[in-house]
Amino acid sequence: MQKFPQLAAMGVPAEEYATLSSTNVVAKKKIVEGTAPTTFLVSAREQTAGHGKLNRSFYSPAGSGVYFSLGLAEENIVQNNDPAKLTVTAAVAAFLVLERHFMDSLAIKWVNDLYVGDKKVAGILAETAVDGANHLHGVVIGWGINLVTPPDLPSALTNQVGGLSPLMVSNRERLNIIDETGAQFIRLLAGCSWEQILQIYREHQLIAGKKVVVESGLKKIAGQFDHISDRGGLCLQTTNGVEEIRTGTVRKQ
Repeated sequence: MQKFPQLAAMGVPAEEYATLSSTNVVAKKKIVEGTAPTTFLVSAREQTAGHGKLNRSFYSPAGSGVYFSLGLAEENIVQNNDPAKLTVTAAVAAFLVLERHFMDSLAIKWVNDLYVGDKKVAGILAETAVDGANHLHGVVIGWGINLVTPPDLPSALTNQVGGLSPLMVSNRERLNIIDETGAQFIRLLAGCSWEQILQIYREHQLIAGKKVVVESGLKKIAGQFDHISDRGGLCLQTTNGVEEIRTGTVRKQ
């Protein structure tokens, strides 16, 4: 039986490893070295150096989650989609798949996380694959999804991180989630307009209507959620009017 039948039907090769440092790092290396096809998937049961935005550590133990990256080296995909749009599309793909599997009160937290209640259950990271001369070779999209709450969480994460299921998930379902999410992302990218993707992203925002503080670079911007812009940016109503933020980390006020 194929481990990843939907991806196989699309002609997308997929590899699974017991342990990797980071699936994004491995996928970027394959793209830059030219040792992989234009679209491929790498997954690991455990990551020893998983990371998220701003290189923050992403706790990725074996047995509790799925960790996988899609490598995209096709020129028209790389040239026509900036990482922000790919991140939004990846969040929508994961949302649609996980909602089918778990039927939970999932929400998307701008820009790249999925939440159940006040607990983060998934993170997404889009990164460019560049060589030593800073030449762009492709893009990598990484997903880290907690199927159950990871055991032995660092104390700093116990009130922030959760899981999608109270029970252990079978290996077959784990593989299905990887397969379906990768395939869903490719279908969205190829067959849906940006407006259609953005509509789903907007409809399921965790912070809709809420007051938040966004850390963007060295700035902290306080305001109330107003809307998601046509570029996928977060628009806050601040004391200076509506301000659009393209990247940052949302904190509750």
